[in-house]
Amino acid sequence: MGLELLFMLLPIAALSGWAIGRRGASGVEPQQRISQNYFRGLNYILEEQPDKAIDLFVQLTELDSDTVEVHFALGNLFRSRGEVERAIRIHQNLIARPTLTRSQRNQALLELGRDYMTAGLLDRAEGIFQQLLADSQHKQIALGQLVQIYQQEKEWERAINIARQLDENAPQPRATLLSHFHCELAEQAAHQGDVERALKLCRRALVEAKENVRANLLIAELYMERDDLGAALKALHQVEAQEPAHLLDALPLLVEVHARMGQEGELDSYLRQLLRRHPDTALSLALTRRLAHHTGMEAASGFLEGYLQEHPTLHGIACYLDLLSHAQPSDAPEQTRLQLLRELTARLVEATPKYSCRRCGFSGKSLHWQCPSCKGWDTIRPGIALDTPQH
Repeated sequence: MGLELLFMLLPIAALSGWAIGRRGASGVEPQQRISQNYFRGLNYILEEQPDKAIDLFVQLTELDSDTVEVHFALGNLFRSRGEVERAIRIHQNLIARPTLTRSQRNQALLELGRDYMTAGLLDRAEGIFQQLLADSQHKQIALGQLVQIYQQEKEWERAINIARQLDENAPQPRATLLSHFHCELAEQAAHQGDVERALKLCRRALVEAKENVRANLLIAELYMERDDLGAALKALHQVEAQEPAHLLDALPLLVEVHARMGQEGELDSYLRQLLRRHPDTALSLALTRRLAHHTGMEAASGFLEGYLQEHPTLHGIACYLDLLSHAQPSDAPEQTRLQLLRELTARLVEATPKYSCRRCGFSGKSLHWQCPSCKGWDTIRPGIALDTPQH
């Protein structure tokens, strides 16, 4: 099994020694007998005979109530290794043991619920965690697990009801959870054509967490559906105060709204204001594209060149090379080298993730309001170190 498993077994061995010493000191059970049995069990695990080890440990549990923690450690060891069926067997046997204290039984229930979660048996896990809501010691952990279950099952109303009972110091801020759960309900309502309810849910999301950019982006899209472009623009202007990094995600909507309102000049002016307040590659490239389209390549390349001298980034350089290649005659001697440099830079840009999670480091090309890796809400932001403007 290697060194990794040996290190994982050390806590079990330590707990075994503690239990052996305690029982030996009390004189209730001969120390040598327990010691031999526990080390036989550990040897079974090392020899890749886990079922024999489980049988032995279960028998010892029936004999010695002081060694329950050893069995918890063993069950968690199996679960961490992906051997969920064995973990379930250990925890089920513990629960069936009549000599367990109430606290020990609830701990065994909690571990069994976690086993079921790992195995994807969400209905069974839900039943156990619902039981544990009556236990003050395990209530907050059970609430957190139930929130995870209802998220996976997309039961957002139930997730909201459970999340409201979480402590303020929960691992994920309660306000953030509630805000995004309301956004999920808003998206469902929008898909069903109920725009009014969707808007109401988005406003509730902002009451829960005023910094939730997602809610304002949804509001803008809903008002655009109604052709209420002024209200849509008002929602989009809130993004700057909420989280300037997400201006990247507001840009397509900003462009569309201004175009439909016939306010192209106002958009350019607004982008310049934003860029002065928040130097950002995405904003600079959006303005560059607009200059190239409305004013010409020379004006666009001149603007971007000035920006890159102050804030050099990989994506900015790639765009600048693209502009230069279009400005050069196709038969110019420098064109071949410029084209090669452009292609190499484009490959680097393509390999650069567009978004990254501040909590776990997950990165990708698309925005996720919930991180696919760590499942945190509102932890993903545009841009990573390779393309952060240098100040």
